[in-house]
Parts: sequence; structure tokens; C-alpha cells
Amino acid sequence: MTDPSSPSTPAASSTSTTGKSTTLRVVGLLLWIAVFACGAYLFWSLSKSNREPDQPTANESNGPRPIAVASLENDSDSNSQETENTHEEEVSGWDPAGIADFEFTERSGRTITKASLLGKHWLVCFVFTRCAGPCQNITRQMYELQDALQDRDVHLVTISVDPEYDTPERLTDYAEIFAADSEKWLYLTGDKDETYRLIRDSFKMPVKEMFGEARKPGWEVLHSANILHVDDKGVVQAKYDATKEAQVHQLVKDIKAIVPPSEEGASNSTTGENETEVHPSGNSTSKPDDSESLPDDTPAVTE
Repeated sequence: MTDPSSPSTPAASSTSTTGKSTTLRVVGLLLWIAVFACGAYLFWSLSKSNREPDQPTANESNGPRPIAVASLENDSDSNSQETENTHEEEVSGWDPAGIADFEFTERSGRTITKASLLGKHWLVCFVFTRCAGPCQNITRQMYELQDALQDRDVHLVTISVDPEYDTPERLTDYAEIFAADSEKWLYLTGDKDETYRLIRDSFKMPVKEMFGEARKPGWEVLHSANILHVDDKGVVQAKYDATKEAQVHQLVKDIKAIVPPSEEGASNSTTGENETEVHPSGNSTSKPDDSESLPDDTPAVTE
């Protein structure tokens, strides 16, 4: 007989081993189900995030995001105001005390300084006589201004940006092509460094001498195509793009609103548009014809 107190029998041991194996299988299956469920959830979450754009959280919507939007709106408003108030901002860029003093030689040989022009409004442009670019158009617009403002006490001033080449004699020949009134339209030349310093620092216009491969005949200097209005105190008031007819017409309107007609100018304004005019210098001149122009112009720097 078998002793009942015996620890185990072979049958009982087999049954116990089978039970443990079954339990392990069930636990393993549950673990695999859990892993599969987690994987499926992660896949679903990633798919959802790819389909829908990110939405700001409550903290984000109440935090920095509106500040950024407000900043963009302010920038937009600022840009709009800059576009609408360009004239005022340009004026603020010029010295309210006026441009620096200068000394040039006029085509007639006389010396012209800032003091020579105080008490009169004047319009100034920058060209050079061997220019193959915009200079012809700029000078033609200056001639039109001479004609349109002949009844106003306004001076025209052309400053050469190629003064080492543009002698008074060359400036005289150039001025005669455009029937420049020697009493009201000055052609100035002088020291190159002083000229460039005045243009850059006082008139706030670009000017640059070209060198190397960029220096080609007729393209020796890069310069502005603007015409600037300087008031009777020597302060720059505005700039007008000489390559744009509308701006030149606006310039005429602005000057006529500021400078009243002069008695002498009013009498001169009766001269026929296509008639030959006799200037105070005694020289008989007529309006320039397009046939006297140089090759077609190209756009210039208008900043």
C-alpha cells in the first residue's frame, strides 16, 4: 500500500505541471493582446494627427499667440502708414537745418555756393554729359520744368556726378542742347569727393563711380534719377522721380502752390511754346528737339 503521507504521486505532479503551463500561456496571450492594443492605439493616434491640423491649446490661445498676431497686424499697419506717408518720412531723413555748404564752378566760370541760392526755391538733379543712361530724360524733364515754371522765381540746378570729365566748357555744350536759361538754370562741376559727399550726406541720394568690368563707356557713374526740391532756406523738402511723368507733374503743382508768380515771370510766360526765346543773357535759344537726344535711356536708381 502507498503511504498517504507521501509528498506527491507521479499523477499529481503531472497535473500540477500542466496547470502551470496553461497559466503561463494565458498570461502570455494577455500580454500579446495588450501589446497589440497599445500598438493599434499609437497607430490610430498618429494617423489622426496627420489628418487634422494642430489646434492651439487653451494656454496657447490665451498666451503668446495673440501677441504674435497683434505684432503682425501692427507691422501691416506700419507698412501701410509708411506707404501713405512716404513724403513725411523722406522729409524727416533730411537735415532740418539744411544741406551742407558747398562750392561749385558754374559753366559760366563763376563760383556758386549754398549762400548763392538762399532766398530762392530750387530744383536739383544729378547727371553727367557722357551718360548713356537716364541723364537725357532727366535733363529733358528739367527743361520742361524750366518752361512750366518760367513765371516763378525758381532756379534749376544740375550737378555733374562726373566732374573730372565735365568741365565748364563741356557743361556749356550740353546745356545749350536743352536751351538752358543761363540765368535760371545752373550747371555745376567741382571736386569729385566733395560732390559725392554732398549728394550722399545732404541730399541723401546714391552715387557711385564704376570700376573694372562694370565701367563701360557711358556708364562711368551710377546715380539717382530723382529731382529734389530745396526751399529758400536750403532745406530739402521732397524728391520726385524724373522717369515718371506723373511725379514731375506733381512737382509743378507743388511748386506753384508754394511760389507765387513773379511779375517778370508772368510777362515771360506769354512767349509762345514753340517760339524762339531770347534769354537775359542775350542768347537766342529754342526748345530742344528729340533728334538732338542721345541713345534711348534706361532706368536709373531712384532711391
